[in-house]
Amino acid sequence: MIEKKQIIDFQYPKYIVHPTFRNVEKDITRTFPDCSFFGGKKLHLDTFAQVLQKLAVYFPHIGYTQGMNFIVGFFLLSGLNAE
Repeated sequence: MIEKKQIIDFQYPKYIVHPTFRNVEKDITRTFPDCSFFGGKKLHLDTFAQVLQKLAVYFPHIGYTQGMNFIVGFFLLSGLNAE
């Protein structure tokens, strides 16, 4: 069973279930594993997961696909925020 994940400041209901959220949770810890920005900082990992989850919900015809984590991770490393 897929756990409900909280999406903050999003137009969908506060708690939603999406089949790709489990993949997002697995992939965020494997993306840039040696990078200090993501290494052990829960705030950065939460933001990372939220952006990927929002994209999966906002674009249901795409969902979450392999490789999106590296693109979004690069944007976060570059200084872009979750908004």
